[in-house]
Amino acid sequence: MKIEALYYLRCPLSNEKLQLVIKKNNLSENEIEEGYLYSGAGMYYPIVAGIPRMLPESMLIYKTVLQNWLPDFKNHLQVALEMFGEIINASAKRNRKIHETFGFEWSLLNKGSNIKIWNRSPESYKEQLVTELDITNGQRFALALDAGCGHGRSAMLMAGFCDVVFGVEVSAAVELGYKENLQANCHFIQADVHHLPFEKETFNLLYSSGVLHHNPSTLKALTEVSAYLKQGGLLCIWLYHPFKSRVHWLMRNYRYVTRNMHVRTVYALNCISLTPLQWIVSRLGKQKKKWYEIAIEQLDMLTPEYRHEHTQQKVEGWLENKNYTGIKITDTDDYGFAIAGTKN
Repeated sequence: MKIEALYYLRCPLSNEKLQLVIKKNNLSENEIEEGYLYSGAGMYYPIVAGIPRMLPESMLIYKTVLQNWLPDFKNHLQVALEMFGEIINASAKRNRKIHETFGFEWSLLNKGSNIKIWNRSPESYKEQLVTELDITNGQRFALALDAGCGHGRSAMLMAGFCDVVFGVEVSAAVELGYKENLQANCHFIQADVHHLPFEKETFNLLYSSGVLHHNPSTLKALTEVSAYLKQGGLLCIWLYHPFKSRVHWLMRNYRYVTRNMHVRTVYALNCISLTPLQWIVSRLGKQKKKWYEIAIEQLDMLTPEYRHEHTQQKVEGWLENKNYTGIKITDTDDYGFAIAGTKN
C-alpha cells in the first residue's frame, strides 16, 4: 500500500476517515507492507502483504494477524461485533463461497504470464478494454475504480489513461494484481463491492467486468456500486447474456449440481472429463487453448453460487431508470456484452 492511498480510503461500515499504523515498510519502493487501518467506530483493517484488507469481516479473517499487533484485540473485536455484527456476519456468509471459488480460480493464473483470459492475449485484452469503455485517444479520467478487478489486468491498463486507479477485489486474486503491478498510480484493495471503502460520488470512471451478475441481485449490486460514481462520470459494466446453445444449456443445468460442491472437487472432476475433452476440441480448431485457460472458463461457469444472465434491453432499462444518458452497447460476444453510460 502506498501512503497516498490513505487520502481516499474510508471505513466501509462507518464511512469515517481512517488512521494508519505502520508495522513494516519498504522505503525504497514507498510501500507499506504491514500495518493496520482503524476507524473511530472501532473497526480495524490489517495491511497484509502490502494490501489493505478492508472487508467487513476482515477482523475475523485476519484475527491472528491483528492479535499480534493489538494486545487488547479481543475487546476491539467485541466492540466491532456489537456495533456492526449483523453486517459483518452477513458479509462473511455471503463471501465464503466467493473466496473459495474465485480465489482458487484465479490462482490458476500463476501457471504463466502469457495466459489468455477469455481467449484474449494481453494485447487484445487492452483493445477490448478501450472498446468497452468507448474512449478516445488522449481522453483521461481523474479517479477510476475497477470494481471486482480479479487478477488486476484491467486496473493496471486503466492506469495508463487515469490519474489514480483503485482495483477492488473480494478474493485472494487481488494478491496477483498487487504482485504484478508496476503502475505507481494503481492501488489494490481487498474489499467487497457491497461495502466499498470510499466516499460516495468519488470516481469519474467506474468499470466492472463480469462481477455484478455473480451477486444475489445484479440490479442491487449495480445500484450499490453506481453510488460511488460522480455525476457526469462514466459507468461501464460487462454482463452475461442468454444465448442458445445445446452445450450452454447442458452446462447451465450441470451447475445445479456443481455450484453446491467444493471448487477443488469440481476442478478434479473436470480434469478427468470436461477439460481434456474441450482441450482436444480446441486443438482441432483455431483457438488452441492451454488446459488451465479452459479450466478457468469452466470453473467460472460451474462453481459460482450466482450466475445471472440478462438481456441488453433489460440492462438498458435499468440505466435509463437511474437517469444515465448516452447509454450504449459498446461490445458483445457469444457470452455477454459491455454497456456504458454517463451518470446524471
